[in-house]
Amino acid sequence: MPYPVLSLGLLWALLVQHCEAGKCGTPLYGPCLGVFDPRYNDSVSNNLVDQDPFWEDYTGYWIGTNENFAPDGTPRPPSFYDTRTKQGIPYATDVPFLTFANRSVDGTRYYHHIAIVYNPANEEFCNQKLEGNQANVIGNGTCGINGHVAAVDVLGTSTYKKDSSVEIFWWTNGQGRGPALLNTSFAKPGEDGISWHMQYKQRRVTEEEWLQELEQAYGSSNVLEEDRLTIPLEGPCLRTWDCPIDEATWCAAGDPNTQSCPNNVSPYQEPEAPMRTGAVVGFSILGIVAAAAIG
Repeated sequence: MPYPVLSLGLLWALLVQHCEAGKCGTPLYGPCLGVFDPRYNDSVSNNLVDQDPFWEDYTGYWIGTNENFAPDGTPRPPSFYDTRTKQGIPYATDVPFLTFANRSVDGTRYYHHIAIVYNPANEEFCNQKLEGNQANVIGNGTCGINGHVAAVDVLGTSTYKKDSSVEIFWWTNGQGRGPALLNTSFAKPGEDGISWHMQYKQRRVTEEEWLQELEQAYGSSNVLEEDRLTIPLEGPCLRTWDCPIDEATWCAAGDPNTQSCPNNVSPYQEPEAPMRTGAVVGFSILGIVAAAAIG
């Protein structure tokens, strides 16, 4: 008769359906990947400080002493500023100079700002003849009399990997004002080896101390008032003239903050889990018993 055969077919289809993958973490199915891998765990925060307390220790106001060296290990002398590429530092890079760093974390977002204060260049450098795009000063000062402050902005976000790492998407450090050339490459014939930079004596200070010592550095280096940076910050960057950063920029960079960037979705989605072995065996036995009963 056709009815027992039809019933057996329906039963078999039902058993196959239940033996396929399903929702993880339930009695019939295996554990979720998120139990072992934070990328798949929605309960693991995307915020940097939640992922690693290192970020809380790393943030704050810092002052460091720096030196630049030529390939042969001697202090690197001043270099002409190229008005086209915005490369070159026509200031006293052959003596120690101060950097003022401000690092902060806001949820998924990382901000790193650096003000670099240089002393005026020496008379020998200032007396050299200029050619082409060369300049021996940046801004409105006078070579040998006025120093300079350069600004660096670094912005980044946490990632869907949830491993406390930061993906940097914005880095500008051109010496002069005006748009930085982020992807500019250039060569200097006649130089071989690699110049290097050393930072030491970096110390953490309060915001008040940081601002006070920055003002003192401006004064001792004779940086003109109109060439100084806008501090405290009035936006996400020290380089206020070169900072087209808005919410769309953060979201395009992959910010995993679901409130600010609701359209950003993690590529790590929990897959369906296979049925537990015991459940598969149980369903198989049930199928055999049911088939025998129908037969």
